[in-house]
Amino acid sequence: MKVLARAHDDLRRSRRKSRQANEKFEESQHFLNLLIENIPNMIFVKEARELRFIRFNKAGERLIGFDRAEMLGKNDYDFFPKEQADFFTQMDRDVLRGDAIVNIREEDISTRLQGRRQLRTKKLALFDKDGEAQYLLGISEDITELRAAERQQQQLAAEQVRRREAESAREALRSSEEYFRLVAETIPQMVWTADVTGHLDYMNTRWFEYTGSSGDTDPQVERYTAVHPHDRARCQAAWQESVRSGAPYDTEVRLQRNADRTYRWHLSRARPVRGPDGNIIRWFGTTTDIDDQRSSQDSVRLAQERLNLALESGKMGSWELSIEEGRLWRSDQYDRLFGFEASCPEITADFILSRIHPEDRERVSKLFHEESLAGEALSLEYRVVWPDGSVHWLLSNAKIFRNASGTVARVAGATVDITTQKEIELRLKSALQSRDEFLSIASHELKTPITSLKLQLQVAERTLDRGHEPAHARIA
Repeated sequence: MKVLARAHDDLRRSRRKSRQANEKFEESQHFLNLLIENIPNMIFVKEARELRFIRFNKAGERLIGFDRAEMLGKNDYDFFPKEQADFFTQMDRDVLRGDAIVNIREEDISTRLQGRRQLRTKKLALFDKDGEAQYLLGISEDITELRAAERQQQQLAAEQVRRREAESAREALRSSEEYFRLVAETIPQMVWTADVTGHLDYMNTRWFEYTGSSGDTDPQVERYTAVHPHDRARCQAAWQESVRSGAPYDTEVRLQRNADRTYRWHLSRARPVRGPDGNIIRWFGTTTDIDDQRSSQDSVRLAQERLNLALESGKMGSWELSIEEGRLWRSDQYDRLFGFEASCPEITADFILSRIHPEDRERVSKLFHEESLAGEALSLEYRVVWPDGSVHWLLSNAKIFRNASGTVARVAGATVDITTQKEIELRLKSALQSRDEFLSIASHELKTPITSLKLQLQVAERTLDRGHEPAHARIA
């Protein structure tokens, strides 16, 4: 009986301990469930074989927008777009093959009620006692608002940087403008600036000294008061076009000099100043007196025109052959000497040789060989055949120029048409030949009667001589 009583007591104690253990397990399970359900991040568990959801907390329900009853037993393809489901499944498989926590810093997920959200997720494989992966545990934090706040913070920071840079740029601009005005007031040119609309807002002292203006009026009006009336419309149109297109401004105008009230030519130029974004913020311009330069250019042009007229009147053309570059320069009249009505844009020394008479071509070609250029000058007469087949005589006189090493660098000369001279020479030569032939014939014709007369005179002289001899002498 005692044994049975002891056994009964042991059984009761065992049941009590078991009941207490179950109560503690249920208490810990309740605490764990309570903890999981109240964690603000989404917690989910998937079975390892088909990656179906077997656990989901309230935070997950609120985030995804589905009740857990709808999600349990299903996988990602039942709730998310295929592209996202493929990504989630691939990441889950990678996690199950390893034994470390995988931290996904950011991933997009399409929810039912909140649209597209950004998550930061950690995943871990859960193994059985044999080391086989049985479950996949995931914890996801919704960082959509955090990312938005970060972007906003970045935008604010970028805006602050832009403001600091703009202020620095304005300060630098103020400093540069002060330096610019210092330089602009010391250089001899007329300097001016304009805003982005093209309105002049500054002219240096040199402008007022030159034009005699007081500077009391608007610089935009001031700039045209000294411009020659015939140039104003053209100058204004050119400036307006540059401001419109952003192209450089370059124009020549006449400005009246206050000292003697004469108009002198000036080159007015301006370039746009662009900001960091590439947009025009100002214009910088200068005006330079080029009247003396233009006068020199006009004198050179007039002298060239007179030279061309003289060359054309004398049927003479100038040319220059660069031995180093193999380039031939020649005047328009030079081309006309070879039968061209207008100058040829492209012409070479070989092309010139092709126009020379075949009988003279080799002689002319040899003349430009190195051994023939040993002297300081050369002169050559030759014939050219025009496109119409006519033959013309040319005379070329040239001077040889050498570089520092003594090698022939170029040959420059003039060529003149001597066809008329050659025709006169041929006619003179023919006339002289005819004269010689006439004199030869006349001489032959005169020699015959003179010889006969001389013989007769000799006979008469001998006859007279015999008449004075003694008779016996004549008999003998």
